[in-house]
Amino acid sequence: MQKSIKRRPWLFSLLCLCLLPGNIWTQPPQKGLKARDLFLAGTEPRPGDKSGQTIGSKADRDKVVKGNGQYPLGLRYSILKQIQGGEAVEVDPESVFRSGDRIRLNVQANDTGYLYIILRGSSGKWSPLFPSKEILNGNNKVERGGQYEIPLGSVWFAFDERPGSEKLFIVLSRQPEPDFEKLVQSLRQGTPAEAEKPKTAPTPKEEEGAVQVVSSLDDATVGKMRGQVRSRDLIFEKVDNSTPGAKKEKAVYVVNRTGTTDSRVVVDVTLKHQ
Repeated sequence: MQKSIKRRPWLFSLLCLCLLPGNIWTQPPQKGLKARDLFLAGTEPRPGDKSGQTIGSKADRDKVVKGNGQYPLGLRYSILKQIQGGEAVEVDPESVFRSGDRIRLNVQANDTGYLYIILRGSSGKWSPLFPSKEILNGNNKVERGGQYEIPLGSVWFAFDERPGSEKLFIVLSRQPEPDFEKLVQSLRQGTPAEAEKPKTAPTPKEEEGAVQVVSSLDDATVGKMRGQVRSRDLIFEKVDNSTPGAKKEKAVYVVNRTGTTDSRVVVDVTLKHQ
């Protein structure tokens, strides 16, 4: 009896702690959670958010422990392939594509941030795919829950007859990235003039997915960006139709679990074709 009485103050303190408003903890997110769980938790509406934008269920969001008052920053990407009839379907991101295949990249963020997507050409230089003057007038600020297809409209990336690999580098950051912002500025400088021109039908070259190169980055700059994110902070999860859950999809989730105000996610994507 005496032993039980001694435990009561400790139990009472624990109950009080659990009942604090908001129950905001300061430790990093639980390590056992997968990337998709962390991504979906980040889509929870924030205080003062009028959009009500949300993707995951309450059960998904309740799995996550907040770190430093913010949810982990994450992105979802998938490859959309055009099939017969013009329909777009998600395919395995590690698929081997054939000559004539037409694809798009679909990217979704779980928080407001800045998105950069660059392509490594045969010269070794990295050129921007997003932002682009054709997409949001060169604006690269993305909204939580918004889906962004690159390229837009009737434009697709088409694989030619030369086999090889195309390398993409994707960056999602809560803060603008100075080195990459130089590309953004070069795009924005031409936006007003382009807006004044009458709209014309796209040329055949544009219809095949040609990308206008405004500027470029070298391997050193891209490597520097990779080095700013510790690999242990990034969680990757590839999902397909066999992954448990109500939603059937073929995509990759990447999350920076630190939950800091300067979080960034970096992803290397290789598209193989033969």
